Amino acid sequence: MACAALGFAACSGGDSSNTATTETPAETPAAPEENSGSEFVTVNGDTTSVHITGNDEMKFNLKSITVKEGQIIKLTMSNEGTQPIETMGHNFILLKPGTDIMDYANKAASAKAEDYIPAAEQGSVLAHTKLLGPGESDTIIIAAPAAGEYEYLCSFPGHVAVMRGILIVEK
Repeated sequence: MACAALGFAACSGGDSSNTATTETPAETPAAPEENSGSEFVTVNGDTTSVHITGNDEMKFNLKSITVKEGQIIKLTMSNEGTQPIETMGHNFILLKPGTDIMDYANKAASAKAEDYIPAAEQGSVLAHTKLLGPGESDTIIIAAPAAGEYEYLCSFPGHVAVMRGILIVEK
């Protein structure tokens, strides 16, 4: 389990209906027709728990997540695929505002020895999970940063094309 107590925390692809917000009452997710993806986000007081998954189709289950500024985010990333980590590993990387996501992904693709999280680009990252193989998961805990939009991605080579999303932080 990797924990990051940073000034902040999820990856995506596929259909835009996969969004999640934390506007639901404590421990009571909205009905799926009201908030698609809500079964993956729960709120309990000042903590929002998020479960994001990646699969062999290179898709995150959530394209966006909305939280409140300063909330504690407990994000669990799971690889639900069956292919080996060497060919279909997944991670979650939350980038700082102003970071060019494609530039970061290109640099990450060359950082195999660092599990595709290049140390030279550490200043561009707010939080990340480890690289996960099939059936593995990792949890990070972070405080939501200032209001704004923050991009996230899977940095395994080529995955950024479809495995990316937005963390929306509201005041």
